[in-house]
Amino acid sequence: MASQQILKFLADQNRPFNANDIAQNVDKEFGKSAVQKALDKLVGQHKVMVKAYGKQNIYCIVQSDATSDMPEQVRRLNRQINEMTAELEKGGDQLKLTMTELNRLQGTKSLGEVRCEYKELTAQIEALKEKLSQYDDGNAETVSDEERNAVLQEREKIIKEYKKRKRLCMDIVDAIMEGYPKTKKQLMEEVGIETDEEAEFKIKE
Repeated sequence: MASQQILKFLADQNRPFNANDIAQNVDKEFGKSAVQKALDKLVGQHKVMVKAYGKQNIYCIVQSDATSDMPEQVRRLNRQINEMTAELEKGGDQLKLTMTELNRLQGTKSLGEVRCEYKELTAQIEALKEKLSQYDDGNAETVSDEERNAVLQEREKIIKEYKKRKRLCMDIVDAIMEGYPKTKKQLMEEVGIETDEEAEFKIKE
């Protein structure tokens, strides 16, 4: 039984422990839940005393004798409990610091990664400098505002005509569909009409 093993362990050690420490020192077949239930039962039977320190409960065996030195034993146990609690708090603070440092290091790039990025950025800078030099030495062809506006106007004209013809085409397809027994997709495949999506065509506004 878990209760018997826990009681024997606390009696042999004769010092306070938290529930996790007790669970690690009794038979492994008893899980933390079973150990906790057994401790609650022993406390209810006044065989084990419990004292809360912060969010943690500390357990120790109730002394069987009622000798005159009982107050001193209680004080000794309380001192041990206080020492353990202080150690636990110190360990918790150290764990937080360690986790913070670990998270910081995990978010930091290695020296090899930094060197690789440096090479890539250097190559990009050189490529941009080369491209910029083509404009600086006057070798690059330039387009006047008049030529640019003429091209834009021609483009707008072509797009407008394209949309008009597309609309007329789809109107014809919709008219045929009124007496066509199959789907619109099948009709368009039979007459050889390709949609913008199929042709991967998209007008950039």
